[in-house]
Amino acid sequence: EQGLHSMKMHGREMWESNSLEGGEFTEELFNQMAKVTAQSYTKEEAKELLALLTSPEGSQVVAGMRLSKDMKMMAQSPILYLTLVEAVAVQAGHTPEEALSIMRGVAKDPEPPLTLDKLPPSVARLVLGAAKDDIDSRGVMMGAPNGRLVSRGFNPDQIIEANKQEISNWILRDAPGKAPWVSKTMETDVGRATYYMKGECIGTSGEKSDGTLEKFRAAFPEGPDGDALALGVSRCMNQNGINAFFEFNNQSAFPGKTILSTGNKTAHEAWPNGDGSWSVRSTLSTRPNGLSENGVDIQEIQSEGAALYTLTYRIQPPEVEGGQARISVVDSRVAFEF
Repeated sequence: EQGLHSMKMHGREMWESNSLEGGEFTEELFNQMAKVTAQSYTKEEAKELLALLTSPEGSQVVAGMRLSKDMKMMAQSPILYLTLVEAVAVQAGHTPEEALSIMRGVAKDPEPPLTLDKLPPSVARLVLGAAKDDIDSRGVMMGAPNGRLVSRGFNPDQIIEANKQEISNWILRDAPGKAPWVSKTMETDVGRATYYMKGECIGTSGEKSDGTLEKFRAAFPEGPDGDALALGVSRCMNQNGINAFFEFNNQSAFPGKTILSTGNKTAHEAWPNGDGSWSVRSTLSTRPNGLSENGVDIQEIQSEGAALYTLTYRIQPPEVEGGQARISVVDSRVAFEF
């Protein structure tokens, strides 16, 4: 206790506090955090997580982070991700040298270089969502080369407020398909989009529908009540709502013109909430490549960027036995970076 004052003075003279601000301290902090996290997994769990982190999708996440205009997302997030990969690899049974090699493989820039329009919709949403301070009230990213094409009067918040009830009513009209727990449109759409249930990918574009639909139904309770809730969720996990949202926004963002695009990609994510309801988030990513006026005059758009449309629903169980699940639009987002 008597030496406490002297210790403080010595620390000040040695610039101890400033030493904590250096890159070495930050790197060591990241390493320790990753090790603690990785050690919470068993060896088998670490192997499963490593396979996910080092998958092609994992590499896309790292490359996508580097495309962000948000400094934390662009610089710090890849470091955290790669540090975690290395720690999980060790926990999975690899030597430190092998873990380092695995991490470097994930960190390697893809060839050809990844551009925003090539990112999966769920990754593009995270990349563009991080730069909130760089997006104006129209959803246009600061510095977007073609941002001037978006009407100055466009306001996506006003668009969703005016149309969310119509979107909800529209998707509720989607009748059941071959089974009572899946809508006709989701039944048709499987194989055209990527589907996630509780964070797990259950189907991707180009796959057959059987396996995806079986995994989808398995997430809900058995019986008629489970069928009704699953049907409500399936009515949101298809093109109906997100396509209507896409059209409503583009009509206002590009008045009197038709936006032409390529490389459309859609992802649907569903997860349960603690109150018995479910949430579904649909994301459509596309690369605008032209504007057409009256279907004749076409203005070409040169860009490797993307336009992003995200719609989030809340699905509540039926109030009475034999009733329909209740669906409401609770959140939305539009972002233009092209």
